[in-house]
Amino acid sequence: MWSAACGASLRPPVGAAERLAAVQSGAKETDSGMNDLDKKPALRNVDVVPVRPAAHRYLDTVGLFCPIPILKTAEAMRRMQIGEVLHVVSDDGIILIDMPAWCRSHGHNLVHNEQLGREYHLFVQKANRKD
Repeated sequence: MWSAACGASLRPPVGAAERLAAVQSGAKETDSGMNDLDKKPALRNVDVVPVRPAAHRYLDTVGLFCPIPILKTAEAMRRMQIGEVLHVVSDDGIILIDMPAWCRSHGHNLVHNEQLGREYHLFVQKANRKD
């Protein structure tokens, strides 16, 4: 789920409040695909896919286990500028626990993470401080 920390807008789509009120009031969708209250196209179930942030650097830690991915992340972050994003790839599931904890303790932002197959992709933004 997106949050303000990810830089995503938390505003609902235009007309979303009206459509929610229409659904809650019992309005039905007609065969034409229009909402019978406002005659606008009705909303359909749509998967929202978050977009990966642009990364300035890439760190492959596949095959390495705790604590090595975090140590290599810390080393890479020391060489980065404030605001830059590091893309870390790991196949060690513990990184899903370690990386958020490390980011909190060092003041960096974990802006996105996802699992693709057996790999975990984490995006860490360097905070406004020196490490």
